Amino acid sequence: MQMSMSMSKAQILLAPPTFLVFFNLLIFISSTEAAPISFGWVQQEFLKAHNDLRSSVGVPPLQWDANLASFALDWATQRKQDCNYRRHSTGPYGENIFWQLYKETPPTGVVQKWFSEKKFFDEVNNVCKCQPEKEGCECGHYLNVVWKTTKKVGCSGFVYCNDQKGVYIVCSYDPIGNVKGVNPLNPGDLTTNSTNH
Repeated sequence: MQMSMSMSKAQILLAPPTFLVFFNLLIFISSTEAAPISFGWVQQEFLKAHNDLRSSVGVPPLQWDANLASFALDWATQRKQDCNYRRHSTGPYGENIFWQLYKETPPTGVVQKWFSEKKFFDEVNNVCKCQPEKEGCECGHYLNVVWKTTKKVGCSGFVYCNDQKGVYIVCSYDPIGNVKGVNPLNPGDLTTNSTNH
């Protein structure tokens, strides 16, 4: 006997309510879970950009870390409503955030923008020339990119904010660096608190 895989309209309407509720619950759960980030071309470009710039200042390359990428994506997703790029997570990692109105800057350009803060960093005294640091004159993003003892990075990729508020990108770094007054290219063994930018 062959069974038909189609259901009549009457059978669908008469389906047990528990089935429909369960089905809707499955849809709700699957639509709110963040998909794991695969290591695609966007992630490869973020990693390569970091490592090319790290190489230019003589520090070892970073390894891509899927857990850091998931953490970064989770924070970027939480910020979709307000797209506030000045608000950082309270996680245990270093963090760089980038925002733009449109997706016009590729991953290489995003990391280069962070690295360009090098011009504000006083390499003799290991302090930012901008006091106080503010948008357009800060050093923390640069320090996260080049911090010598950081081993791993993971980035969210491009997350679109609600109501066309722009594109949001987060990169997370581990171990955390960016300690004020310390040489980022030769920080030694640090046990002091760090500043998370």
